[in-house]
Amino acid sequence: MYTEFDYLNVDILNDIEQKVQTLYQKYSSFTSRTYIAKTWQKGELVYVDEIADIESSLEYLGDGFGYPEGWIKSRNWNISESNNISYKDINRILNNIEILDKGNFNPLLPSDNLYPSDTLYPTNKKEG
Repeated sequence: MYTEFDYLNVDILNDIEQKVQTLYQKYSSFTSRTYIAKTWQKGELVYVDEIADIESSLEYLGDGFGYPEGWIKSRNWNISESNNISYKDINRILNNIEILDKGNFNPLLPSDNLYPSDTLYPTNKKEG
């Protein structure tokens, strides 16, 4: 985990991008969405919408699995203004990546986050 004394750099961003892409490949049978990792370059400006895109891609998977235990909801990024990114944001992203990577959850179990339209109903098959 990172601390307030660590600096965000392209290696961290590239590592995150690769991990998110790997998760989308891992769960390709659950979603038709894909994720193409960006390769960050040294000296490149980091725009808030790019970080928001990373988090929204993770949120999409997290939502699909009912936000597994330990999941930390993403920050509400204001893409029309400058935002400060901190070690807490990186730690949250890495936490959620780790949860999805471990896959120690059952995506078919209902969670508190399911909406009525996502409720699983009893079978409609007739016996015999």
